[in-house]
Amino acid sequence: METSSLRLGNMLYYNLFSDNEVVYIRGISKNCIWLNDNGEAGPISIEHFDSILLTEEWLLKFGFVDIDKGDNDYITYTDSNHDYYLQIDVRRKDGKYSILDNSFDDLRDFALVDIMYVHQLQNLYFALTGKELILQNK
Repeated sequence: METSSLRLGNMLYYNLFSDNEVVYIRGISKNCIWLNDNGEAGPISIEHFDSILLTEEWLLKFGFVDIDKGDNDYITYTDSNHDYYLQIDVRRKDGKYSILDNSFDDLRDFALVDIMYVHQLQNLYFALTGKELILQNK
């Protein structure tokens, strides 16, 4: 993972003292991350962080809901709790998460980008909507 692929507010696993503690990035430099705004928890080498693998559990935590269209190729999730309709399809055959463009019709879906990690979803959502993707209180 490169710091150039990260934004402030991205979620990562911090593995210095414990396994898989979820943290939010509060500052970024070339090879280091800060975990709070006042600089007390940083700089910490990027080597102590791991990307969070995107899973159905994370999609549900962000408020996406399963709206499976009933075909056998994809499980479809949408961000129905927000103003922007973002569709994420999970390919059943290989488990890849893809952002699809189905603006023409359901017969001509094509993958715009495959995403593997939570921070990639956060970044893409912000780029498309100008809003942060936040965890839902359920």
